[in-house]
Amino acid sequence: KPTFLGFCFFLKTICYHVPVNESRQLTINWVIPDHRELYYCKPESYLSHLIGHQGDGSLLSYLKTLGLAIELIAGESNSAPGFNFFSIDIQLTIEGLSQWKRVLHSVYQYLAMLRKEGPKEWIFNEGKNINQMEFQFQDKGQPRYIVSNLAGRMRDYPLSECLFGPYEMREFRPDLINELLNEYLIPSKMRVFLTSKEFLSIATEKEKWYGTLYKQEYLPKEFIKQCETCEINHKLYLPIPNEFIPTDFQLFSKEKNLARPQIPIKIKENEYYRLYYAEDSFYKLPKAYIYFEFRNPLVYVDPIHSNLNTLYVELINDSLTEFVYPAQVGGLDYELYDCNDSIQLSISGFNHKIKELLNRIIDHMINIKVEVEQFEIVKEKVKQSLQFFRRCVPSAMAKFGLTYLTAEYDWNNNELLSCLDDITMHDVESFIPRVLKRFYIDSLMYGNLTKNQAIEYMTLVEQKFQEKSFYQPLFPSMWFNQRELILPDGCNYAYTMFNDAYQLNAIVIYLQCFQETLPNNALLGLFSYLVKQLCFNQLRTKEQLGYIINSEVWRLCGVQGFTVTVQSARELDYINQRIELFIDSIRDYISTMSDELFEKQRESYIIKKVEVPKNMHDQGNQFWNEIINHQFCFNRPTLQAEIIKTLERDNLLRFYDHYISPRSIYRRKLSVRVKPHTRKK
Repeated sequence: KPTFLGFCFFLKTICYHVPVNESRQLTINWVIPDHRELYYCKPESYLSHLIGHQGDGSLLSYLKTLGLAIELIAGESNSAPGFNFFSIDIQLTIEGLSQWKRVLHSVYQYLAMLRKEGPKEWIFNEGKNINQMEFQFQDKGQPRYIVSNLAGRMRDYPLSECLFGPYEMREFRPDLINELLNEYLIPSKMRVFLTSKEFLSIATEKEKWYGTLYKQEYLPKEFIKQCETCEINHKLYLPIPNEFIPTDFQLFSKEKNLARPQIPIKIKENEYYRLYYAEDSFYKLPKAYIYFEFRNPLVYVDPIHSNLNTLYVELINDSLTEFVYPAQVGGLDYELYDCNDSIQLSISGFNHKIKELLNRIIDHMINIKVEVEQFEIVKEKVKQSLQFFRRCVPSAMAKFGLTYLTAEYDWNNNELLSCLDDITMHDVESFIPRVLKRFYIDSLMYGNLTKNQAIEYMTLVEQKFQEKSFYQPLFPSMWFNQRELILPDGCNYAYTMFNDAYQLNAIVIYLQCFQETLPNNALLGLFSYLVKQLCFNQLRTKEQLGYIINSEVWRLCGVQGFTVTVQSARELDYINQRIELFIDSIRDYISTMSDELFEKQRESYIIKKVEVPKNMHDQGNQFWNEIINHQFCFNRPTLQAEIIKTLERDNLLRFYDHYISPRSIYRRKLSVRVKPHTRKK
């Protein structure tokens, strides 16, 4: 087995390196023993749970209070038989980067607190109960991923433990936890990595394979000594027992052996909200998925308001971290995010404590108190995200460009960046009551819930907003949906964007077709299904244009079309030519296809359309998409399948001749191109 000796030369070192994207990160790395054979003890999991905790008294909570950090992740990574790595990754603020020694010192203060407190069996048992709960009630996954994971586990666990091994925690071993704390997670055995573009001026060495600029040196002995003798910080302490761990797993539904999940029904509607509800009688899990769309066009009326909405949502998420983290550990999760004309909230997981989490999130939405330092940190984070756009994957960049060009109104990253710096904390504080004063809620409650519980949760939200004199109905003139621009017949538009990170080109060719209806969706869907493999085989396998190549249906704001995407090192004009030649060949492919093959492909597509999602999460999202797209066709798969059965080859050829063929005078083409801002020689 490999030993630790090979790493001795790199201990007590710091490596400054320059990233491609905007990033400020501190990583502390230690070599630790390989405890794979003691998988049922999981001493590393015990430590990663505490060091990576985000609740009150945690290392992250303390660093955020000081304005030094944004995120923290801790855990082990398997490398090779004989040894592992334990790492702490901390995303720093601008101030945190300049005070990285203080951040590192705080890490060792937290480790000193853990040594003083000693291993606690109740914390181990809490993790044990959570693991058992997650294993017993886990969602179904894709078979190919399950098989792949099991194959990997056969190397690390006894054959009889391949299923439960990653969850097993049957023996509490405080000696192993203490060994890690006292002999391995110590200053004399650490390696430190500091990431920032600010190190460009000092990074004098270049990594061989990727050309990454870096500089490596030994940490000062005085600093190592400070970390070894650090005092206990009383602002750092162990978490309290988790109140969000569920104990009630009762199933409410008495239905048995349903062929498909029940579809949502509207159970309440008024001038304030519209509530849909569906009880789970199919997956039979003690879980629920609840969704809210707080709709107000004010949030996207211009780039300034879009930024204000983003900052408001990010400030809520930031302030919720230590309050919500115990719920996330206990099997609940939430997403709060800004959209074009709304704020959306989804909460999912075990239904027993879902009401308590909803209550806490709505409280923070209404009563958020913005601090100056917190505002500046969140604003910088939003700015970094916007600046990252020009460095994202070219094909993803092209698809964003397609949305920007075809939406009735949309704001690109340059427009958002141009007005972000001028936004003050006072602007956000003024924005919050305005956006909460008048809005409309669409909501879906799905899963192991009763109808009365769904109404109770909706009433809770309504009352909390109205207690603060918020939440008046939208004016009729504010009721409108986003629309897509109609491209003129016979058009052939091209739009070019520049990427700052990749020496690759990308192109998305969009052929706009028609509005979304059940017959239109069925026709375009079957066409796309028939040619998807043909596209991949021709452009990637045979012509080898690039790694990212696909064709698909593109739907936005009730309008749909057909797209072909290619990311390649080839020149854009050449890629466009090869795509057009492929599109030109589609008619022959469909017309010469045997009747038997056509019927087989059509039947395969029908089977794919009516396939029930593998888990509640995907089914809930499918229902929710019908609501936020304002189409409400919850039994869409069944209805479309009946239409697809009636489609013949002639239907597809007529569709191709009118909308897709390069020879059609009605074809509406828009190509979005991405190329490097500067081409390296």
